[in-house]
Amino acid sequence: MRRFLFSDLTDNVNHIKSVICDDLLTARFFSPPNSPKDNFCVIYLRNLVDNKIVNEGIVFPIMLFFQNRSSGEPLSEVLKEKIIVSSQIQLTNLMDELFAGLLSGMTVLLLNNSTECLLIETNLRDVRAPQEPDNEKVLRGPRESFVESLDFNIQLIRRRIVSTDLHLDYQVIGKDTKTRICICYMQNLVSPDLVSIVKARLARLNFDGILDTNIINEQIKDARYSPFKTIGVTERPDVLAGKLMEGKVGIIAEGTPVALSMPYLFIDNFYSPDDYYLNVYFASFGRILRMIGFVVSILTPALYIAISTHHWEIIPSPMALTIAHSQQDIPLPTILECVVMLIIFELIRETGLRTPIGIGQALSIVGAIVIGQAAVQARLVSSPMVIVISLTAITGLINTKLKGLVIFARIFFLLMAFLLGLFGIALGVLLLIAHIAGLKSFNVSYLANFWPLSRKNLQDHFIRFPKQNIHRQGEQEHG
Repeated sequence: MRRFLFSDLTDNVNHIKSVICDDLLTARFFSPPNSPKDNFCVIYLRNLVDNKIVNEGIVFPIMLFFQNRSSGEPLSEVLKEKIIVSSQIQLTNLMDELFAGLLSGMTVLLLNNSTECLLIETNLRDVRAPQEPDNEKVLRGPRESFVESLDFNIQLIRRRIVSTDLHLDYQVIGKDTKTRICICYMQNLVSPDLVSIVKARLARLNFDGILDTNIINEQIKDARYSPFKTIGVTERPDVLAGKLMEGKVGIIAEGTPVALSMPYLFIDNFYSPDDYYLNVYFASFGRILRMIGFVVSILTPALYIAISTHHWEIIPSPMALTIAHSQQDIPLPTILECVVMLIIFELIRETGLRTPIGIGQALSIVGAIVIGQAAVQARLVSSPMVIVISLTAITGLINTKLKGLVIFARIFFLLMAFLLGLFGIALGVLLLIAHIAGLKSFNVSYLANFWPLSRKNLQDHFIRFPKQNIHRQGEQEHG
């Protein structure tokens, strides 16, 4: 139900105070000496507004205006168009719009004997300085990151893409938080179908509060229960700008430094911002290493379990004797030994993440060395198992984008190897490929860059070609 303002100034102020129970709510009444009937009230939340703007941009100009006011002028329109100094002024007669503006840092100007009010932009803009994001560090390139201010983040994108084709569509979502979000895309590169799909999924959101883009991510993504990401996340403005230049759509939200990009394909998991700031040979080598690291991280424990449990005959005799000797007097079965060591490593890694940086790094290194050495000396685990888990742990840290996926895939292949040996691993690989092939990201095949094979698709794929040889396909193929 739409609620309108009262005509009486006092009634409006009392109603606002009854709804917003906040000690920082300030209501300042003014009565111009030359026009006592034109009482007005300025209402704002002290911790959300810039008091200098309120005094110098609103109160002072209005008081000067009333000293020389000529009768018959429409007061609200004159104040909006000629008197008040502000970048944004909105005229409204709705209580809901008044409360939304007041709670977002705007100043409300109420006039006596008027059913309209002015919402004036006076936000206190405290923005932290951009710093390099911890999860997306680069050896070369920009050191900026997004911050918690939507307007500042848009400014960072505008600095990098100075084009009229950059379209920014603003929306407000969340019944209680009324979070501002911005949908970004290049009009000349993006597929219209992709933009329509993104906007349609956002329109279906029905939440009381949107505090972070991850809430949006979980609700609009394809394959919600798959461990594979179908929406990209980044804190780097240069990365998002690059995605927009590829014909993708970005979403930035107020209150979070994390932006979304879509569609997100399987090959995107192995891209790094470094790839485009380093020599093509180093960049390509690093990308191939990340792919190898992913495969090694999920398959190494499974291969060890399969061979040591089901296929001793394929191991060279000296190596088989070494492994068999190391497993003597170990109280745990090989599969349980592997699972316990993997859990211990994850505990050490998680502890290192949650503690202060200096302490966390020392704790991770010392903890892994001490626990591994003590476990071998106590004959709780074998030396080959410690080597396998160490290799798995190191390769799993090469690509942080796949951290969660690697854990689930590692456990899945461990079970398949324990039950069926090498045949189980082969079956697991086929099931994994089938799952990936069936995924889509906003109607784009998850393996779009893998199939069909073409020179154009391979130009920025397993290896990175020189920039001038990369053909950017603006429009994604939808189906």
